[in-house]
Amino acid sequence: REDLLPPLFNTPWDHHCVEPKYACLPSFLVFSSFGFHLRPLRPSDLKLVAAAEQEDARVESQQSAKSAGVAAPETCCTRTFTWMHAGALSPTSTHDVWALGLFKRRLDTARNTVDFSSDTQVPDGNEVLIGYIWADAETPRSAAAAGGASPWRLRRGFITRARRRRTFGTHLLKAFLATLYKEKVSSSRTASREVQGDPMPAWLAPAVSECGFSLLDSTNLSSGECRLHLNLDKWFRTYVTDLRL
Repeated sequence: REDLLPPLFNTPWDHHCVEPKYACLPSFLVFSSFGFHLRPLRPSDLKLVAAAEQEDARVESQQSAKSAGVAAPETCCTRTFTWMHAGALSPTSTHDVWALGLFKRRLDTARNTVDFSSDTQVPDGNEVLIGYIWADAETPRSAAAAGGASPWRLRRGFITRARRRRTFGTHLLKAFLATLYKEKVSSSRTASREVQGDPMPAWLAPAVSECGFSLLDSTNLSSGECRLHLNLDKWFRTYVTDLRL
């Protein structure tokens, strides 16, 4: 199953978990209690991501116009990211990508449309995007030949405005880091243990210490953005193995 969380309403968490190694992280319990599911993004999910980003940009534009006392523009620019494309999510991609989406099944989704114990996917159109996180690391051939590795670049952390951004954003970051470490880094000979963030929304800054990040010196919160850094080995040992939450 793609879902990294245990099936809903089936057996207790401590008796059934898709990945028992994640059972100690409370973030997965939080998402399960809200009925969310967490899985790697698929190319078909990019339409949902684009729609959510567009709506977020529209609301942000309206709020900015209201604060400035001017009329809101009829149209707003849609956010686009060069690193986000279907090819990056392909198994044959040259990029090493770990992109997780947090979803909730629509209320009108019949329970019998999905067998939670099977490998079947949730039918398209039956999911609502809550948020996503994307990171990638492309190791140049020259670096790979020399035994080096590029740090993971945390490209984007996004939670829809209708949700509690700091709460869900914090838990999504923790779940993302735990799965990144176990699914990608720990099984790769070339993946770096370092995670460095592109400029991220400033609403993530209060969650920095809770998630184990440190702010990079170049961070300027007055600009509305923050830049983060951590070492995955140290983070996993502290926040998952030793449970210093």
